[in-house]
Parts: sequence; structure tokens; C-alpha cells
Amino acid sequence: MMNNSIYERICAHRGYGIPENSMLSFRRAVEQQVGWIEFDVHLTRDGEFIVWHDSTLKKLGKIAPVSSFSSQELREYDIGEGERMPLLREVLEEFNGQVNLNIELKTKMAGKNLVDYLSSFDREKRWMISSFHLEALKTLREQAVDADLGYLYLLPFSDHVKIAKVNGFTSINPFYLLLSKKRAKSAHKNGIRVVPWTVNKKKALRKMVRMEADIIITDRVKLAKKVLAQLLEA
Repeated sequence: MMNNSIYERICAHRGYGIPENSMLSFRRAVEQQVGWIEFDVHLTRDGEFIVWHDSTLKKLGKIAPVSSFSSQELREYDIGEGERMPLLREVLEEFNGQVNLNIELKTKMAGKNLVDYLSSFDREKRWMISSFHLEALKTLREQAVDADLGYLYLLPFSDHVKIAKVNGFTSINPFYLLLSKKRAKSAHKNGIRVVPWTVNKKKALRKMVRMEADIIITDRVKLAKKVLAQLLEA
């Protein structure tokens, strides 16, 4: 019998299936028994947090930035299959306690806002707030947010393990091609988790497992489950 606990290491990138970053995609991810779902949030004009990846609404025919719209205006758009952009509070209300949540903060200066926003919810499972914006993560740490902090990065030029350690971040979240065995080992030696993204090929998934990645962010949930089962149930 399969040990479903190994699926705790799988994080469904923007949920599972289309439309991405929708309540429907999150429900599908939960049905797959993954440990985590990952999604993106922006701060709206009226101080809400809305789930959407891009900085603009170009995909929906609008070039204006997400931050220039109110949450009510944004929710007027059909993002596919009749789905609307979820509010962060809707995601928390439905999925808090069902699955661990990896919230990617896309808004550079919204750290304090997010701390205040989350403070009205009682965390039932792990929350991770991840961001490419170093200053936003520092603000979250200074405000003592009740969540893990993941330092996202795409470029190889800095000592990201050192940055994470100095700033008290919980994990490094690298683009998977930047993760080496040496860096993974260094992170673990310093008590920092390793959370690579977005790992969609079988060979790469096997490599991340062998590097002992703590959480693997992927679009291909079923493939990731199969690979983890093969390597960890052997």
C-alpha cells in the first residue's frame, strides 16, 4: 500500500490543472493528496489580496497593473470555466487545515499588509510566504509573521544560503536548474529547507529527490507522485 506521507513533499504549482490559481485548481490539488498548494497574491487598490500570477491583466485584455484595480473589479473577470480570481481570505477559509499553503507575495512593499491580513486567521497547517522581493521578506520577518519564509530566486550570482541564514528565512526556493548538490547540502547544514521550482520532467524530479529537496514545486503532480513513490517506497 502506498504511503501517502511522501506526498507531503509535493507542492502543486498554482493548484492543479486549469484555470491556474483558481479555487477549482486548488480543490483538484487537494484531491491528489499533495502536501502543499502554491499560489500568487497581489495587493489590490482597496487593500485586499487577490490570487493572480501576472502583474497586469494582459491575459484578460487589460494592460493596467493588478494594483490599480479594486478586488470587486478584478472579480468581474472570468478566468476560465466560470472561475473568478479568488481572494486570499477565500483560499484560507476553505483550505486552511486541509493542506499546507505556499503563498507567493508578488507585491514588493506589501509585507506589513500581509502580516495584518493573516493575523485574523488561526493557522491550522503550515503556511509559507515566498517572494523574490528580499525587502518584503525582511518586513515579514520583522513583523513576526506566523509563517515560514521562502527566499525565491532565479539568478545564481548571490550566496542565497547565507542570505537566508542571516535574515532568518526558513528556506531557499531556487529555480530547479540552479540547485546543486553542494548548495542543497549547505542549506541543510544550516537548518534551511530546499524548495525548488518548477520541476516538471521525470529526470529533474528524480534529481531533486536525490538532492533531498524538502518540498518540490511542480505542475505535473501525478508524475511527481509516481517518481517519489518509485524512489522513496523502494
